Amino acid sequence: MKTRAALVLALAISSIAYVETLPAQDAAKTVIAKSASVSHHTASDMMRLYEDTSVNCGAENSKPGDQRPAFLCSGIIIRTAVPGNTWNVWDVSPEDEKSGGVSFSYLRRDVKVGELGGVNASGFTIFPLYGAYNAPVKKHVMQVMCSFVVDGWSNFRDLNGCGETSVGMRSRECQDQGITTADEWVSSYMAAPQGSNAALWQCAWDVHTHSKYLTGQAFYESIKARALLRQRSGGWVFRDRNELRVEKWSGVAPADLPIQSFFYVDAEGGTGAGLFYAQVSQKRYKDLTGIFVPIVRVRVPRAENEDYDFHVLPQDQVIPFPA
Repeated sequence: MKTRAALVLALAISSIAYVETLPAQDAAKTVIAKSASVSHHTASDMMRLYEDTSVNCGAENSKPGDQRPAFLCSGIIIRTAVPGNTWNVWDVSPEDEKSGGVSFSYLRRDVKVGELGGVNASGFTIFPLYGAYNAPVKKHVMQVMCSFVVDGWSNFRDLNGCGETSVGMRSRECQDQGITTADEWVSSYMAAPQGSNAALWQCAWDVHTHSKYLTGQAFYESIKARALLRQRSGGWVFRDRNELRVEKWSGVAPADLPIQSFFYVDAEGGTGAGLFYAQVSQKRYKDLTGIFVPIVRVRVPRAENEDYDFHVLPQDQVIPFPA
C-alpha cells in the first residue's frame, strides 16, 4: 500500500479500492448522527472482537504444532473502499483481479492503527471465520494470504502482493528469509538503505492456510513486530496502516460474501461523504441480495492511548432493521 511520504498516491493505488466517480450529489449535507446512545449487536460484537487480544484461535491448523492465526477469531478485518456508478465496494477491482489479491487492514486493541483512509472513509468489514461472532450462516471463506506490519506497497509486489518488490530477495516473505520473530523483522526493516522507501524492503508474514510454515505464531509475531517498531521508530507507525492480503474472490456471488458491516468514519472535519457512501452500499447490497447489512459508525483513535469505537445508529440506516 502507501508510504508516509506519498499518502495521496497510496490512497489512489492501494488499500483504497478501485474508484469510479459518483454522480454529483449533495453528500456534504448528509448528517452524521452524533448520538451514541443506541447500539445493536453488530457494533457490540465488533467491540468484543477488537478487545480480544488472543495469541491464536487454538485448535491445530493443517500442520502438527500449528494453531489457527488470531485473525480467524479476533480483531476486525476491514477494507476501505468507495462505490462508483457501476462498481460496488465488495467487487474485486481490475487491479486486484490482475494481482490476485485484495488489501485489507486489521484492527485490534494491541495493534494500534490510527489511520483508516481519512475523515470521509467508508467500506466494509468481514466476519471472522471462527468464534462466537462468526457469520450466522455459511459464507465464502476469505483466504488471508499474508500480513504486513506496516503498509506493504503490495501493488508493487509479486506473489499476489505478498512477495518481492524491485529491491529483490530482501523483500520476499519473511519465513523464506529465516525471519521468524518480531525482533528479527524489526532489525530487517530498519536495515533498509538510508533514504530508501523502507516499506518496499519489508517482508510479509506468510499466513496462508496452505503455508508450509506455522502460521498461528507467524501472525502473532507480526502483531508484536508492530508494537516493537513503534518503540524503536516513533509515532509514524501509529499513523500508518497495516495490511492483510486476501485472495481475490472473483466469481463468488455477493450473497455468499461474509460481509459483517458497511462502515463509515465519524471524525471532526468530515463532510458526511463516508456515511453517504455506506448508505449507497447498504441499499445496493440489499437490492441485489435481499440481505440486510448494518451501517456501523467508526471512531478512529487520534492517539495511541485511545481506542476504536463502534456504533450502529438507526438514523444512519437507509434500509430498516429486520423485524
